[in-house]
Amino acid sequence: MEAEERERLQARVKWYDPRRAYGFCYVSIELDGVVKEVEAFFGREEAQAARDCGLSLSRGEDLLCDLLTERSSGRFLATQLRSRSAGSEETVYDSDRLQESLRSLADELETEVMPALSSLDRFPAAADRFCELLDTAWNEHSAAGRAQLEAFVQQKCFKAVQVFARQTLMCPDLAFNRIASEKMSAWLGRLVAASWCWSPHQRQTLQEMSELAQLVCGGRKDSRVDEVDSGFHRRIHRVLHERTVRFVVVLEGVRNSANQQMILRTCEAVGIQEVWLVPPRSGAKYRATMVRSRHASRGAERFLTLRRFANVEEVAACCKAEARELWASYCPPRTEPTDAAEVAVPLVRGSVPSPLPRLALVLGTEGDGISPELLRKANLAVYLPMHGFMQSLNVAVACGMLLQRLFDLCPEARGDMPSQVQEHLAGMLRGLHLARDDVGDDDEGIPEGLI
Repeated sequence: MEAEERERLQARVKWYDPRRAYGFCYVSIELDGVVKEVEAFFGREEAQAARDCGLSLSRGEDLLCDLLTERSSGRFLATQLRSRSAGSEETVYDSDRLQESLRSLADELETEVMPALSSLDRFPAAADRFCELLDTAWNEHSAAGRAQLEAFVQQKCFKAVQVFARQTLMCPDLAFNRIASEKMSAWLGRLVAASWCWSPHQRQTLQEMSELAQLVCGGRKDSRVDEVDSGFHRRIHRVLHERTVRFVVVLEGVRNSANQQMILRTCEAVGIQEVWLVPPRSGAKYRATMVRSRHASRGAERFLTLRRFANVEEVAACCKAEARELWASYCPPRTEPTDAAEVAVPLVRGSVPSPLPRLALVLGTEGDGISPELLRKANLAVYLPMHGFMQSLNVAVACGMLLQRLFDLCPEARGDMPSQVQEHLAGMLRGLHLARDDVGDDDEGIPEGLI
C-alpha cells in the first residue's frame, strides 16, 4: 500500500466500538493552505496500543496521531495514537514510573482511606481524600495504561466504596449526624457523575447508593427540611408504644434491592423495631433493581434499628446473648413431604410454643431460601401452610404474612418495648430531619411512614 505519512497531528475521537475494536477520529491537517478536519480510521492494533498508553478512546477525547493517506483510495488512516501530554520517547519511562505511583496510591487507599470510610466520624475527611486520590490517578496517570487505571478505579476504589456501603451507609446513627449525612449525599452524587472509568454495573450500583443515602438522610437534594413540631413528638411516643422487642427480623443474603426495601417498610409498619442484616455469600451478586427505593420503602430505614452481622455464627451468638431463639422460615419441598415435616412445623397455634418466646425470624435469599448453615443452627424451622398450586411466596410478601401471624399468635408482644428503650429511640427520632415529601397534610405534620 502506497501512502503519504504526516506525523504528530492533533486529533479527537469521533467514536470507538470496543467490541469490534475499531473507530474513527477527526484529524486537523493542512490541505491546500487551509486547515481542515478529516475523518481517519484506526483499527484493532492502534486501538489496543492507545489503550495501553492510557487513552480511553471515549468520544471527544483529545490525542495526537500520525496520519497515513492511501494513494489508491484517498482514505485516511490514523496510527500511533497517543496522549497529547507525553511524547513517544518518554512513554515507556512514564508508564513504569506512573504504574509505581499508582501502586502507592492504592496502598494509601487500602491502609488509610478505606478504614476511615468505615467510620461515621472520620467519613467526611476520608471522602475528600478518596476523591483526591481518584482525581490524581485519573488526571496524572493516564500514561500508566488504561488497564492499570481500570484496575485501580474498578477494583481498589470500588472495593473501598463497598466497604463504606456495608459499614457507614447502613449505620443506624447516620440519619442523626447532619455533617456526615450531608457529606455522604454530595460524595455519592459526585461518584455517580464523575468521568472516572466505573463499569456500567458499578455506576448503576453507585446510583442506587446515592438514592438510598438521600432517602436515609432526609430526602432529595432539592427538598427543604421542615422543623419537627410538637405534634410529631406526640406521634413518636404513640408509635413507639406499639413497638415490640420480642421479635426481630433477620435478612440472610437478600440480594434484590426492591425486596430489601419492601421488607424494611413492612417491618416498620407492623411494629418491628430491629432488623438484622447478613450479607450474601462471597461471590453472590447483588441485584440493584430499577425500582426506586423511595417508592418501595417510603423512608422506613430512618425509623428502624439496623444491625449488621458478618455471618451466621455472629447471628447465633447474638441470639444466645439476648436469650432469643433462632427461627428459620423454611419452605418445605413438595417432593419430600415426610422429610419436610420432620424439619419444619407450620406456623399455627398448637405447633409452636405459647406464648411465643423472644425470637429472631430469619428470611432467606430469593430462590435458595435459608442457608444450610443457618438451618442447622436454628432452634425451630417454621413455614406458612400453602393451599394452592403455588408452593412459594415472594420473600417480601412472606415477611408480611409471617409477622402478622406472629402477632396473631402472641398479641401480648404488641407494645412490650421497655420504657427506657422508648425514651432513647424517641430522643433520636426528635432529631430526625424530615423532608417535605414525608410530611402529611394534617395539622400535626406527621410523616406518612409513621401513620
